[in-house]
Amino acid sequence: MALTFIDLPFEIRQKILDYVPFFHLKLIKDIPAIKQNVLNTLYKEVFIGRPHTPYSLRDIQDVFYTQLVGFRQTIYLFNNIFEFMSEINTNGIHCAKVIFSNPLDVLSIHKLDPLILKNVNLEIFDFNFEESSLVDHFWRDLFSLNYNIVKLNMHPDIINSISQEVTNLNSISSIDMTDENWPSAGFDCFPNLTELKIRSEVNFEDLELLPQGLLKLEFTMHVSIFPENRLLKLKLPISLTDLNIQLISSFHDPLCVFDIEDLINLKTLTYIDFPNTTSWFLPSKLTKIDADSGSIDLGDAFLSCPDLQTIDYWSASGEWSVEVLNSFRSHYRKNFKRIQVTELPSSIVNLKMPLEDLSKIKFNENNSYGSPPNGPVTKLRSLVLYAVDTEDLTDSDCESLYDSTFNPVLDFQLEKFSSLQYLLLDEPGRLTIKGDLPVTLTALTITSCKEPSFSSLETLINLTHLYINHMTIQSPFDYNLPASLRFMSISHCKFSSINIKAKNLLSIAFSGSMPDHVTNQNLILPPTLIELDLSGNDIKTIDNDFNWPPEMQKLDLESNSLSTLAGLPLTLKHLDLKDNRFWLCDSQQEWPESLEELHLEYNNLDLASLQTLNLSRCRKLKYLDLTYSRIFHLPNLLPELNDLEEIRIINGRKLRLFETSKSTNIFGPSVKYVDIRGNHLTAEDCENIIEELFQKPNFQRLIMTKEYLLDKYQPYVLDRRIIVVP
Repeated sequence: MALTFIDLPFEIRQKILDYVPFFHLKLIKDIPAIKQNVLNTLYKEVFIGRPHTPYSLRDIQDVFYTQLVGFRQTIYLFNNIFEFMSEINTNGIHCAKVIFSNPLDVLSIHKLDPLILKNVNLEIFDFNFEESSLVDHFWRDLFSLNYNIVKLNMHPDIINSISQEVTNLNSISSIDMTDENWPSAGFDCFPNLTELKIRSEVNFEDLELLPQGLLKLEFTMHVSIFPENRLLKLKLPISLTDLNIQLISSFHDPLCVFDIEDLINLKTLTYIDFPNTTSWFLPSKLTKIDADSGSIDLGDAFLSCPDLQTIDYWSASGEWSVEVLNSFRSHYRKNFKRIQVTELPSSIVNLKMPLEDLSKIKFNENNSYGSPPNGPVTKLRSLVLYAVDTEDLTDSDCESLYDSTFNPVLDFQLEKFSSLQYLLLDEPGRLTIKGDLPVTLTALTITSCKEPSFSSLETLINLTHLYINHMTIQSPFDYNLPASLRFMSISHCKFSSINIKAKNLLSIAFSGSMPDHVTNQNLILPPTLIELDLSGNDIKTIDNDFNWPPEMQKLDLESNSLSTLAGLPLTLKHLDLKDNRFWLCDSQQEWPESLEELHLEYNNLDLASLQTLNLSRCRKLKYLDLTYSRIFHLPNLLPELNDLEEIRIINGRKLRLFETSKSTNIFGPSVKYVDIRGNHLTAEDCENIIEELFQKPNFQRLIMTKEYLLDKYQPYVLDRRIIVVP
């Protein structure tokens, strides 16, 4: 089995999510959930040029090939344009989008057959040309072949240059400006520009220079230069549907009123304004407001938006630096929580806000500034009430910046909450709840709440996902849970024991909530579990007679302190023991014969401990990871694993792993992928390895590190299956 997404480091996972925006991070472990959230369109994307990631793009490509099987999308990733050309010549890729992230690749774009990319959209980003000759060369090659370039990430100086030298810019619809200078030439040379991101501060007068066809705009503006209580009509393109503004202010904050009522097509407004310096006159068609602000308080401004459905308001006070706080303290005290009540229109269905502000809002079912709602009351689908992070603030800060006397009431008896599907309550200790939790809930997150809140969980007959976080109570968790529950997570809790009473639960995750020694007395699991995640708990021992769920297929024990494991269910297929202490294992291990994927990386295994693990029993094993082990030569282990398809032995110790492996029987008959980066290799080592792999009928890829090729070895460049990374 090839790499799975969760095997990659967080920063690489985040890069992939940036590449493929239709993924949701919370769902990435749940393949069926991913399938439900992938766009149902037919296209292929090609990414070219991320040469400096610790994982080669081929690795990431494996993730998509294995986890997106059956999807209509195909994502190809290449280290450079020449690898892309090789793939085209070999397999003939038909793509709808190509994304370049390396200037040298784009400078070589003329080497491609123009017919290959005739109907392909190109996105080009991450450029930082310092020599004007490169700029000229780049634009001459890029636009002379009439490629369909739709997105550019570029320096303003380039805009000034191409406005004089290039006329064929009709295809460009998106620009991300990478520097702090405003282009003197403006944007007239891009007649079809619809998306623009400006990373510099924009002057109020510059807004009139923006192209009138824009649909999506993001920029930063300094508001402290304006007189206090000034009404400012932002002269923005009337065509905008998505506006993102970051407002920068001094600590002597004026209160400006921004008028954007003329943006009759605007659907989404995102603004970062902390502390609050502005109020708004809003357009009528707005459907979503996403705000990082000091307060949700905009008075009755929301009522001018009769179609407003989502308010996602996040108070970023926890991110204030010490310098910012000291500046507040040195100037004057100002309570950013004004006492005015904010009225929300009846159309709201998704609401996220600080818990303390709940008492300062009300739902205006008649929409004072709009038409009265037709038919029944619009009901909330999701409600997120979070506690403001005041950990870095002193008591006096809290008094001046926050309302410390709030006592909000959440009345679930109101019709507005009768169809609620998702609810998050963060530190609801000061929240008064009236009525029962809505039975319509399908997902519930509870953080730092009182123990009695669990007693009503059994009544939530539609609940499928339950998240319990940061519970400091040390009593047992022994509550009846609804039969509808499928996934559950308990994170950073201190329950004295846990008994999961859920009849149909399929997956559960524990993080920072397990004792050092897991027994049948302190952890009782339902027999229906298919997946169990116990990663990140620092577990030292698990009883040999522990009652594992009999049908369990996946067990994650990453980042614990285990040195032995016994009694695993016969059905287990995936076992993750990464970052444990199995180099201390002193007894023969028994593994389920059904095991297909085994992660043993970061266990400091030496040859003796590897032999103690008795992996030859795993006859069905397809994936084995021994990364960062202390194995100085391979035992006769791999040839015995007839089904093994992927082996990863990445080393940070620069070992001569293959020095004593002179036979032509290093790998098993089914091997497809071999990753031996970080291992010192001689030319003879390479020849032995490659000669054997080329004889394997299913072999697809070998990855090595160029730096550790001890002798000059070049034949790998002749075969695209051999990947050599820097």
